[in-house]
Amino acid sequence: MKRGPILMVTALFLTALSIPAWAFDKTTRMGEPKAAPSSSRISMGVRLMDEFPGLKDFPVEKDDLAYELFYEYHEGIGLWQIGAAYIPDGDERFDYLVTPQVNLIFKDRIYRLGSGVLKSCVATEDGEDWTDLYWQVIAGLGFTFGDFIGLDISAHYVFKKWKDIADTDMAAVDYSARLSFSF
Repeated sequence: MKRGPILMVTALFLTALSIPAWAFDKTTRMGEPKAAPSSSRISMGVRLMDEFPGLKDFPVEKDDLAYELFYEYHEGIGLWQIGAAYIPDGDERFDYLVTPQVNLIFKDRIYRLGSGVLKSCVATEDGEDWTDLYWQVIAGLGFTFGDFIGLDISAHYVFKKWKDIADTDMAAVDYSARLSFSF
């Protein structure tokens, strides 16, 4: 087995071990709202981008700001995020950049750990061009306020291929903050 999948399996295994037995009952705990076994949320926020040398000709630079919008489906100890990040103007580098993504995140009280797949569309004067698929590992904290509002703060370790997950010279670390609303 290669190093990337081994690291991911190890991280998921350690996360599973950290889940206390009460995580499976349906009572209110710190950081988790009293809600139905499954719920839907809309989340929106910002992501502070970092230069990503792992993708050839990827025009994002350090401190570019992306706006994010996600649909989240929460079930038990996990959640799916489906959405996109949008950078409206990259000065002379690009007209706009849209990054659709799908993330699977495990949660334990206030802690979040997961991974996701991304693909970016870079629009320039010459047209649009799609990047190759690339990946991210997400670690963060999630706080809820009442039954309907949440705040997530996360770090995203972005890399091109699972076999290169440990190559920090070709990776990037982004930071995000999102507000979510249950419905």
